[in-house]
Amino acid sequence: MEQPTDEWIQQIIHLSKKIKEFDDLISKDNNRNYSNRDSKSKESKRIAVALNSSECIGNILFYDKKQDAIYTNQVVSWLLYLLAHNDNLIIKQVSINVLNAMMTPFCIEYRALLFTNKTIKLLIIELINLLKLQHYSESINEKIRQSIISLALFINNNNNDRSLWNELLSIIFINSKEKGNGDLFREEMFYLIGEISCHFESTVVENIHSFKMLLEDGLQDTNGRVAVATLKATVDILCTDAMTQNPQPLLSLLPFVIPVIETSLNVNEQITEYCILTFQHFLEFQDFLFAQHTKQLIDTLLQVVAHPATNNNIILKRAAFDFLFSTASVYENVWNRKDSTSLVTHVYEWLFSSVQDIDIKDWTLNNKLIDNDLNHDQDEIEMEREKKEEEEEIEKDEEEEISMDDDEERIPRVKFRKTITKDVLSCFKDIARVMDDKLIPIALQQTKTYLKSQDWKKRYIALQFFGIISLPFNEFIKEKDFKDLLLIILEMVNDENPRVRWAFFNCLGELVKSFETILAKQSANVFISVKKAIQDPNERVQASCCSFIQSALVSEMIRKSDITLLSTIIDILQLLLQSSRIYVIENALSTISSLVKTFENDLIPYYPKIIKIIIELQKKYEINIETRLIHSRAIRLFGLFGELIDIEKKIYEKDFYTLVQYIQQLKGDSFDLVMYEFIFVCKGAAEILGKDFVVHLPIATKYIFQVLDRLIKVGVVEDRRKIVMTLETLGSILVALELDPLALEPYKNQLTSWVLQLCKLPFKKEIRRAAIKIVPLFCPIEHTVKMFFILFDVLVGSFLNDKEMVGEKLSATIELIEYAGDSFLSLQQIRTCLDDILVVKNFITANYQIHDKDSLFNAYSAITLLFSLHRDQCVSSIIGDQIQSSFIEYDTSTIIDVKALALGFIVELCALSDEATLLPWLPKLVPAMTSQLLSKNASMRQNAAHGLGVFAQMTRHHMAPYALNILQLYKTLIAEPKSRRKENIDATTSAISSIGKFIRHVPQLSTHVETIFSVWIGLAETVETEDKSLLVLDDILSIVQIYPNQCLGNDQNCKQLYNVIDQFSNFSNDHQSITDKILEFIKFRK
Repeated sequence: MEQPTDEWIQQIIHLSKKIKEFDDLISKDNNRNYSNRDSKSKESKRIAVALNSSECIGNILFYDKKQDAIYTNQVVSWLLYLLAHNDNLIIKQVSINVLNAMMTPFCIEYRALLFTNKTIKLLIIELINLLKLQHYSESINEKIRQSIISLALFINNNNNDRSLWNELLSIIFINSKEKGNGDLFREEMFYLIGEISCHFESTVVENIHSFKMLLEDGLQDTNGRVAVATLKATVDILCTDAMTQNPQPLLSLLPFVIPVIETSLNVNEQITEYCILTFQHFLEFQDFLFAQHTKQLIDTLLQVVAHPATNNNIILKRAAFDFLFSTASVYENVWNRKDSTSLVTHVYEWLFSSVQDIDIKDWTLNNKLIDNDLNHDQDEIEMEREKKEEEEEIEKDEEEEISMDDDEERIPRVKFRKTITKDVLSCFKDIARVMDDKLIPIALQQTKTYLKSQDWKKRYIALQFFGIISLPFNEFIKEKDFKDLLLIILEMVNDENPRVRWAFFNCLGELVKSFETILAKQSANVFISVKKAIQDPNERVQASCCSFIQSALVSEMIRKSDITLLSTIIDILQLLLQSSRIYVIENALSTISSLVKTFENDLIPYYPKIIKIIIELQKKYEINIETRLIHSRAIRLFGLFGELIDIEKKIYEKDFYTLVQYIQQLKGDSFDLVMYEFIFVCKGAAEILGKDFVVHLPIATKYIFQVLDRLIKVGVVEDRRKIVMTLETLGSILVALELDPLALEPYKNQLTSWVLQLCKLPFKKEIRRAAIKIVPLFCPIEHTVKMFFILFDVLVGSFLNDKEMVGEKLSATIELIEYAGDSFLSLQQIRTCLDDILVVKNFITANYQIHDKDSLFNAYSAITLLFSLHRDQCVSSIIGDQIQSSFIEYDTSTIIDVKALALGFIVELCALSDEATLLPWLPKLVPAMTSQLLSKNASMRQNAAHGLGVFAQMTRHHMAPYALNILQLYKTLIAEPKSRRKENIDATTSAISSIGKFIRHVPQLSTHVETIFSVWIGLAETVETEDKSLLVLDDILSIVQIYPNQCLGNDQNCKQLYNVIDQFSNFSNDHQSITDKILEFIKFRK
């Protein structure tokens, strides 16, 4: 090691001073207690962090690749010097930060040769010595451990010398065992042991005996902090994949773990977390050693949950509840009724203590801040759900693909919750899911007791909790017990406390999901309560009643009830529309919208009165952020009426005109708040008014074009559903106008421009698809070919300028070809399209990465679709040329995905070909496909299985020499072990379908039909997909007609045949038609 240069030292000192200023500002004692930090200290911390990242990495490391090697070599030497010989702790801290920066993946590739074995060993020794000083905060110690782990990972990834790793592991083990260096140091070493296990599972397996001895020693340490650190290391090791599969070597630690857990439970929340994780992991194995200690632990944890809930212990209580409910399921014999009753009682007491006692006026005003109202209509809920699904889909797409050998089974890793919510109601939703069914009777009894209590909070809690547990445990709650409770619950509508009456409807909203049938029988009594609640003096109770009606509509409870209820509900909701509370009106509008969707034309008699109220609301409330939902829901309600087929055209046209006048008065932000709702109304109005809509075309297109123009300029989709709805509305208007040239003339150029731009921009496929669909609606047939090639050039011709969008653009190309339709292009135009797509395909293949699989598949799919839609124009030479080039790619490529996709494309081309084209290829393609039937790649197996069936169908008797061998391989493929059954389902299904093709089309198999058919008809029952099952049925019909004696002469065959018919006949009308023909033939033969 060498001493750093003065310039470099000055930079380190400068940074160290900044950090020292920061530490002096916020440090209250030697333990770095930050609990009382103020805004100034937070700002100082932010500055220090910024300095730490920018100055260390930017000014000290200098990412100059030309001088990087020389400079970095010096930095390593300087760091060793500072760590070993400088007494300034802050400078040592900065040195650690620099070292961590050098170990990042970004830097590592430039420094792979600089960290020699000697340097790494010296660095780790110096870092361990730093831990021995015991002068740092926990956060700094964590960074030191991170540096050690980074160096260890560096050894593991860049050094084949296992002796160095074993030597370093030995150093860590020795330091962990020594007790003369201080308890804090030993505690840090055990944390380091746990972190090592997370990164080096193979090391744990290879040295499991040494790890176990070390953990056993640490768990028995008299210092509680060391024991807890060892407990954390134990949890880390138990959670590795290796120990999850085989925990037996560590189960003997349990007697040492139990005392640590029992003495540490009330120390702090983090220690409790380690304890609970250990509980849960050992609980998975139900080891007898654990069972011996369960009762003792239950008693300890019941004491924990008995303590009053505070902000300081809520996580501890939650974790203890989790474990107690888990043990109730696993060790039911250990639990007695006293303990079970105590557990449920503590649950209710915790809920009871969580209820805020607040003035009713404040509670009524704050409908979203205190308790939680379901103040969303069904459209908003659906949009939120779709948005969440879209985010999950994006997250899934962005996950790194892991390449695994197909023979390797995937072992699920055990995961434990490490973050516990502090929201009490959320806690109990989770607890309700794990409650053992044996605790349900006790919970029901406690609910009944609380419902009869004089304390309103207990009645409130009983309603809330019973609603929560009803769904996961409806099968365990007897109908009689539920009815008894329901009678008591229905009385709560008359409760003196508004919050109890509000909770009553929340409870009912949950119960309709669980006990829909029973509640439908009690609908008369339920809606007597609803009628009372609608007239409740408290507005939040009225609003919660609306939410319950929507829940009842979703569950279809109201549909199963007497239709006369509808009139009562509508009359009541009309009264609510005149409420003084905005959120009550919002809920009432949303509920009426739900009723329109449910009862449809039955609501038409109420239309005039409802529309009159809507118009009055629009006049009464000026549109702004606060009243936006009133206006948007009112306009959407009008649009829903427009979708009813029995609505009277003249009446609706008059009201639509009134709405248009209202919309035209809105300016700027006011219109933006209801813009999409008005566009939605235009969709229904165009469908009702037809050509008469032309008078409203200017204003409708004005706002639709405004949305599209904004979308294209911003280039960001805030709400996919709204954009698609806007394009669909435009489509409905164009359909209504029936391509009127005069009406459309002013908009053609603009429409063409927008469609082109929507195809260019990286939007979701639903938006692009909706844009392409409107092209035929405004583009006359004589211009369609021209429009097709303009769009085609946008999607395919420009791919080199936007390589990241290749997959999406190819997907759009497929949709565009579908839009073009059958026999749309000439032979020369087909060749032009083919050449352009092949340029893209060849580019993807030449630069193939693992994430390009979908793009390559889309390229092949676009060509296949182009050929299938223009089959008459695609002469055999074009298909033959493509088979040849694709076979060369299949035969020469070393990338398994490319080979599999090329083979799949060949199979599709063969299906579009004829016997004359395929016969020259039979000697090459059939052996190639046969060799892949048992490939390790699932896609390859599936393509080969399907392709051989296609050859049997297309070349018939020419397949005879190969038939018996292929059928034997099919049998092997179908009999794959369970470990591969899931991934093999497509290949298996294709094989079963193809066997039918061989029996049906290869006449030389006639002498084997009886034997083959007996096996095949049994396998046919396992085909689950609708398209494949239809093909199988079609083959069955032909085969029994060709070989009736061989197929129907065996009673077992007939029995299995009837099973197949029963299974598939209801799949679709096509399935039903074929099964009827099979049954008719069997009846005729007999």
